[in-house]
Amino acid sequence: MHAYGAAGDRAPQIERGHDDRLTIRCRRCGAGSAIESDLCVACGLPFTMDGQDVLVTETPGTCATLALVCGLASMICIPIPVFGPAAIVFGVVALWESAAKGRAGQGRAVAGILAGGAGILLTLSLTELFE
Repeated sequence: MHAYGAAGDRAPQIERGHDDRLTIRCRRCGAGSAIESDLCVACGLPFTMDGQDVLVTETPGTCATLALVCGLASMICIPIPVFGPAAIVFGVVALWESAAKGRAGQGRAVAGILAGGAGILLTLSLTELFE
């Protein structure tokens, strides 16, 4: 049973699509979920009391944020060559998750991959320069 009435203005909206199917529009992220859903498929916001019992273990966009942070660190902390490859790995994982599960963070993932690549090139060029 959905708890729409108890949530007041924070309640998700039920919308009817062009094909007459009902969906739940999440108030937090705006994603659409099936009317039978207990929680938002994109951000994990519970719609029902049963949805409250589901443990959401990952924040949407975590890998994308890690990719961006590692990418920036790879350009700032040049002597530590682990940040560039880590940025690329996190970025690829974030893009894969985004495509597979509809999660947020594609821009951060791409920026992290690019910054990680730039950090690797910068590290290699400075290593060659000082040898």
